[in-house]
Amino acid sequence: MNERSYDSDGEISLVDVYRFIKEGWKTFALAAALGGIIGAGLSYRMPDQFSATGLIRPAQVSDVPLEDINVLVEKMRSPTFFTAKTLEACGSADGKQLSDAINASISRQSVFISVSYRSGSSQLSRDCLQAVLSDVNENQAELMAARSKSVEDDLKASKKLLAYTDIKQRNELELTQNGLELAEQELADAKTVLGRLEAAAARLTQDDDHSLESSMLLSVVLSKKADIRSLESSIQDLGKRLNLLQSSQEDISLDFDSEVYQSDKKGVLLKDQEKKSRTLRARISELERDLLPPATEAAKFATPIYAPEYAVGPRRMMFTVVALLFGALAGLGLLLVRHLARHAVPRLG
Repeated sequence: MNERSYDSDGEISLVDVYRFIKEGWKTFALAAALGGIIGAGLSYRMPDQFSATGLIRPAQVSDVPLEDINVLVEKMRSPTFFTAKTLEACGSADGKQLSDAINASISRQSVFISVSYRSGSSQLSRDCLQAVLSDVNENQAELMAARSKSVEDDLKASKKLLAYTDIKQRNELELTQNGLELAEQELADAKTVLGRLEAAAARLTQDDDHSLESSMLLSVVLSKKADIRSLESSIQDLGKRLNLLQSSQEDISLDFDSEVYQSDKKGVLLKDQEKKSRTLRARISELERDLLPPATEAAKFATPIYAPEYAVGPRRMMFTVVALLFGALAGLGLLLVRHLARHAVPRLG
């Protein structure tokens, strides 16, 4: 009967398929069940796995990253990137195993590096990522020190230049104050002399015998008045200059379009000095801010490490289903071999 189940050309009929299933379903079911049982047993013998994930923000100085994020990710993928201390903290046998497990990558549309790790406990996974962060900082330490020193040198140079500018302004202020006091004293003396000359000229004018002396004295009076006007003009200029210098010392905002600057060349120089002083102060403030967090910081986690207390693996149900399917395939293979062997022997005979 089995021999006649084959057509003359060797094709298998529906009857053969039915008989194949009817005769072998027990073997098929037994193999699938055995595979599922073995898979379930093995999955429950596997230790629980706990995951930790984090986003590392690389170190930066003055709001500028120390190095390109792609370069840092490639270094983290190197087996030699991690220290022996980190390998011990993560329980990894070597750097290659750890770099594969960490799987460093650039988080989508961000400047952060995504890292994750699985181990036998939530705390161990968390400690491993902290150790990885320490290695990142250690790797970037030399570069960060050099960049920070460059900013600090710039800050020191700016402070020295500002100190020189301030000293120069203070000296100029002192000289202007002394010049103003001297001019005021000379003006007072000149006015006193002028008063005496005018009184003497008045007496001589009344005496016809001294007309020549009176004319000469009047000439001297006119000359002294011209000197007084010149002194008053100088005092006015010195007063304006002193006000500008005092305003600069007190850091008072000045109107650089005022008539003082438009009419006094010295005022223009003062404007330039004031602008230079203000620029230096702004530069120093900016550099001081650049050396403080968050502008300058070592690498850190952008958000706290996420390490749930529940196990994330192994996926026992999936493992059992896969084992069941493998068992079913093994049973099917066994049935096919047995069926082919059963019908091949008579035909060979």
